[in-house]
Amino acid sequence: MRVLITGDRNWNCRAIADRVMRSLKQRHGKDLVVFVGDAEGVDKAFRTACRRLGVRCEEFKADWTIGPGGGPKRNAAMVARHPDFAIAVHRQIARSKGTRGCAKLCMDADVPVYLIDGVNPDRRIGPGDLERSGTFSRGES
Repeated sequence: MRVLITGDRNWNCRAIADRVMRSLKQRHGKDLVVFVGDAEGVDKAFRTACRRLGVRCEEFKADWTIGPGGGPKRNAAMVARHPDFAIAVHRQIARSKGTRGCAKLCMDADVPVYLIDGVNPDRRIGPGDLERSGTFSRGES
């Protein structure tokens, strides 16, 4: 089972990461592999949870030497690994650039995306959940 994690670099969600990773490990055991970025916040919380629980974690580094395109390029590399599903961890995904862009890439690749926002029940989301001010451009990241 391949799971992509994307989320807010400003949200240190250690308890959420621990809960999610324990559940995934219990369900999928040794077959579980997590794809995650190298940022702080959500990425770091999930990398730490994976290490603590002995879950295989593949870290994808952004190449910021190419400018702001480093993040989207990293996200595209994670999606290219064909995850079975993705988990977006963000309090306001419609206002996000990176998390929202990664979720959109997943949806375009027919990868189901589940949102954890810390308030509402965890749920699968669709393109309408990514809309900002009623508009959403397919090429926007």
